[in-house]
Amino acid sequence: MKNINSKKDLEKAIYALAQLQSAQGELLKAQFERSIESLKPVNIIKNSFNNMVKSPDLLTNILSTSVGLTSGYVSNKIFVGNSRNIIRKFIGGIIQVGVTTIVSSNPETVKRVGHKIIGTIFHRGSQKK
Repeated sequence: MKNINSKKDLEKAIYALAQLQSAQGELLKAQFERSIESLKPVNIIKNSFNNMVKSPDLLTNILSTSVGLTSGYVSNKIFVGNSRNIIRKFIGGIIQVGVTTIVSSNPETVKRVGHKIIGTIFHRGSQKK
């Protein structure tokens, strides 16, 4: 700021500072209103949901979990079948949890193995012709 030597310069400086204070006050009010709006529970939930949906790994996580749960269920049904034996059902439940955990934790490995199995099945079919 330059040196103030007269009453007129002082009035100009006071006016400029008042304008600056007014503009900064308006910006502060606007920021405060945005902050209050973003802290409303509905907006917090909405923003969290939007962030979750926009996550690039969401579809991969859903698919790997779904495949894990399905494979665990199928392995349980294969092992237990229609058996009424409580020990067999207990072991089937343990197998289901184990298969689900392994498949959900290693989706890339399961994907590679699945491609190899499918390739082998279709490769055999084309050799028979």
